[in-house]
Amino acid sequence: MFYSKLGQFFVDKKWDAEASIRWSKVTCRGMKSYILINGIALWGSIVFLGITGGSLFLKEKNISGKPTAPDLDIILVNLTLCVLGGFLYGYLSWTLNCLSDKHYKEKQFKL
Repeated sequence: MFYSKLGQFFVDKKWDAEASIRWSKVTCRGMKSYILINGIALWGSIVFLGITGGSLFLKEKNISGKPTAPDLDIILVNLTLCVLGGFLYGYLSWTLNCLSDKHYKEKQFKL
C-alpha cells in the first residue's frame, strides 16, 4: 500500500513517455546490473571518495595531539558503509522507478 502511494506520487510529479521508454531500456539489463552500476559503482564510489577524503583531510589537521585511528581502519569502515549505502540506493531507486513506470502505464491505458 505504501509503495503504491509512493509510486503514484512519482508518476504525478515527473514520469512521462520518454522516462518510460528509457526505463524499459534500463530494465532489459536487469536489476543486478542496475544496482551494481548505478548504486554501488556510481553513487557508492562518489560518497566513498568524499567521506574518505574528508576524514583523511581532517585527520591531517588534527592538532589536539591525541592518537587517531590508522588510515586503513578509516578506509575499510567507509568502504563498508558506502557499499551498503550504494546497494540500498540502487535497490530503492529500482523499486520506485518500477512502481512509477507501472503506475504511468496503468494511467495511460485507462484513458
